[in-house]
Amino acid sequence: MGAVSEVYLYSNTGVQLACLPKRLTRLEWSRVVNDQGSFAITLSDRLNPVDTSLFQLNGRIAIYRKPSPIYPAKLEMMGFIRGWDFETDGRGVTRYTWYGPDQNCLLADRICFPKHPYTEGAWQISMRRYIDTMMRELTEDNFGAGSSNESARDVVTANGAGLTLAVESSATATSCNVDNLLFYEYGGKNLLRALQELHEISKSYTFTPGQQVPIFFDLCTDTDTTFTFRTFPNRRGMNHRSDSGQAVHIGTRYGNLSVPRWQHDRTHEVNAGLGLLYAGSYSASSWSLDSARIGEAPLNRREAGTSTGEDTGGIASQLINEGKPKPRFSGKIQDTSTCRYGLHWGLGDELTIDYLEKQYNCRVTGISATVYAGREVLEPTMEVLDT
Repeated sequence: MGAVSEVYLYSNTGVQLACLPKRLTRLEWSRVVNDQGSFAITLSDRLNPVDTSLFQLNGRIAIYRKPSPIYPAKLEMMGFIRGWDFETDGRGVTRYTWYGPDQNCLLADRICFPKHPYTEGAWQISMRRYIDTMMRELTEDNFGAGSSNESARDVVTANGAGLTLAVESSATATSCNVDNLLFYEYGGKNLLRALQELHEISKSYTFTPGQQVPIFFDLCTDTDTTFTFRTFPNRRGMNHRSDSGQAVHIGTRYGNLSVPRWQHDRTHEVNAGLGLLYAGSYSASSWSLDSARIGEAPLNRREAGTSTGEDTGGIASQLINEGKPKPRFSGKIQDTSTCRYGLHWGLGDELTIDYLEKQYNCRVTGISATVYAGREVLEPTMEVLDT
């Protein structure tokens, strides 16, 4: 038996207005690790009229999914209505589509305001913190819970939308901290973009013990009215690699992979990064090199440079990480008795894919789903972790 979707419509103040599945002509939704997902729902007036007044700006769409009818429904995402598209065909049938981003739009809607909300009158454009702590503090500061923060930005104390928004505290968070601090300039940046930059830095920033701990983040839907910002060390989801002890085997020979595609583009590679210290004038520099990649072929030293106010080594390492070749794997993972999305694997999980007589460890960085005529098609986006 196939997956079952349940879709509920809420007003922009949080009142549940309708359950939509029986009326839906088409449902599309996506979730992306460390980024905004999206949704689109389409209804038709072919059999019954559509009450468009129920669909409000910033009204919410809760999308639940059961891996099969016998399993409980799981909340996949909360969408915010930000656009609509009505079209009437030659038969006089009108299709009504509403669309928008998922809950991570609340991160994208904010900038990193340089006035610190917890210190009256204090202005700052940078922090020196552990990366995970910095992610949580930036979100808490700009969601608004400080005594001196502008009330217009405070969506934690009151938001009028019937939502409870929280930031996981450092005391209760899964420890991501390692033995070094990072200096980061954030003033005026988009909050979501700043969090994404910190994630990218975490993948390559070498801390004192020589550790590199990639740190992921998400505005998690604890319920359809309660969202909590959380950070995750090492991976957003679960480890289901072949050597994990809880492997999920995926490949054409297992009957659960179709139209596989592997891509490896090194056109824009960077393997030699230069960080320049600038404080009124350039005064120091630091190279970061990936000697292994440089030595793979003649003429393969690929340079990039940038300036910073502090920590030239950190910014040089960031250039190296951003310039790494990023192999991609795509394909459709099909439900089987031992491989069901939402039961055996999910967003952010690490999987091993068998393809062309090789095994690739991949991270599921995104999920796209289309439900049409009672049939669901799932398509993951995967990042290859090693080659």
